[in-house]
Amino acid sequence: MIHHSRGFKVFASFLLFATITAATVHFSRLAGRRSSKPTASAQALLDHADTLAWGNRWADAQPLYNRAEQLFLSQHQLSKALYARVSQVPPDESKDIQATILALDQDLTRPEAADPETRLRILVIRGMLEINFDASDARSTWQQVADLARQRNHYELVTRAVG
Repeated sequence: MIHHSRGFKVFASFLLFATITAATVHFSRLAGRRSSKPTASAQALLDHADTLAWGNRWADAQPLYNRAEQLFLSQHQLSKALYARVSQVPPDESKDIQATILALDQDLTRPEAADPETRLRILVIRGMLEINFDASDARSTWQQVADLARQRNHYELVTRAVG
């Protein structure tokens, strides 16, 4: 039984790494497409942060996400600010995972989460946390990710979410 549990933890860790990698690639590609002149500086920060996160450099990306969040807030682009804020969650392992998941659930009810890309980002971050907290909740979240990603034609993310 202990050996089985250890194997599951190793598998869950691998799945978490693969998911973070795929989600970061997905979102860094999306961020590049969402660029516009009024948000060039904030968008450039977000793009760079997504690139760092893709390289599993979440701690390096966190201050860029934070700055992008502040700039998007000052530009009243609340959906993008929310995207940047929730992207700061993965490197902060000091937070209570359950409380963080509940906060992400609350974020999903915010009007800014109606933007499909922001909603997808919240679900991906929640799914990443749930893998280490409650596998059954993670399965449900990743199904939501797969469904939304499929609707948005983000097939790489669909593959990772169901894989």
